[in-house]
Amino acid sequence: MSKLTRPQIFIIGGVTALVFGLGGYFGLIDPALKQLDTERTRRDTRRTKADERSTAERKKKDANKQVAQAKADWNVYERRYMPDIDVSNTYSAWQDLINEQVRVLGPKMQKFLDSDKSVTKLQGSFALPAAPSDPNASLNELYVFTPGGVQVQGTFKNVLSHVERWNRFDRLVLVTGLTLSGNSPNLVGQYNLQVFEYTHGDRTKAIAIPQASGGGAGGGGGMMGGSGSMMGGAGMRGGGGPQMGGMTGAGAPAGGGSGVKGGD
Repeated sequence: MSKLTRPQIFIIGGVTALVFGLGGYFGLIDPALKQLDTERTRRDTRRTKADERSTAERKKKDANKQVAQAKADWNVYERRYMPDIDVSNTYSAWQDLINEQVRVLGPKMQKFLDSDKSVTKLQGSFALPAAPSDPNASLNELYVFTPGGVQVQGTFKNVLSHVERWNRFDRLVLVTGLTLSGNSPNLVGQYNLQVFEYTHGDRTKAIAIPQASGGGAGGGGGMMGGSGSMMGGAGMRGGGGPQMGGMTGAGAPAGGGSGVKGGD
């Protein structure tokens, strides 16, 4: 050591310090830096997932609002355009469907048609299919009726206004096959109508009504026959039973007047 000069001692000390420094870096600092990078990656991943979750929750919340709004809008239309037929009660749904087909819908459509004095009605005879004789057959989500065609005469503007007027009818009605012939003011408009009626309630939980046997079945037929006789006496087209729920071409209500709800 006595032969080492001061500069040599400084060099040896510097090299030794460098060796220890590198050892400390690779032994302590470098692993710590790698661990720090790993933790940063985990943090970024968790932050990304948290952002995605927040976005998903926000979208879900917005979707729930849209669903709630759609249901609220549908409830408005349902109350306005649909008869109250709850298929979760099989028997009452059947009764309500018979009432709609035999007493209500046909006369309601005839009254609405006849109340438009802006055009001359040339043809307007509505007829509905026979109501189901089996209560369990009434559990449909949607009923589509094609009650018949209409032919009116008037000016071009009045005929088109007459067709558009069905949008204000208190059932969901689709005008199809509109044709125009002749010249205004004696333009003839001819079209057909379809009526869409949605039921409500959970039909999967409805309890089916057992079929009657023997005399019981005959009794049920008698009940329907009696109902048909009552309807026929009030102006129904056809013979026995509730076969038609519409009107004659003359516009006489076919069915009990008490079942007619005011149209337009």
